[in-house]
Amino acid sequence: MNELKLRNFIYPPEDRSKEIVRAILVSKNIIKLLKEIGYLRIHEISDADNYSIIKSVLLKLFQQTRPEVKTVVRELTELTDLGFNLKSNLIDKILVDIPQHFKDEFDIREILDESFRTIKGESNHIKFHK
Repeated sequence: MNELKLRNFIYPPEDRSKEIVRAILVSKNIIKLLKEIGYLRIHEISDADNYSIIKSVLLKLFQQTRPEVKTVVRELTELTDLGFNLKSNLIDKILVDIPQHFKDEFDIREILDESFRTIKGESNHIKFHK
């Protein structure tokens, strides 16, 4: 089944960030596989695509439920483990952009803010870029 999906995977995709988000939402193992076989070089992803991917994954997470901080931290940790970057400017944009999509803006901003502060405190595990 995964083989068929990979055969239909267009590289480079017309909209790379959408294809990556779809793969992440299906299984992060797809991203690992694509990196291993050389189809995906996350370090070559632009800052705009990096932002778009992280924002899309977080939006999907918040649309499904109001996650606890530990859930958001786990999701962000998995993304950084795959090679995506949490730069300060990206965090600032996410803290403004994501809450605007929801009625309970303040609660969402609070969860995100606490999640990013937790990640900063775990900087020995996660690379936090300025």
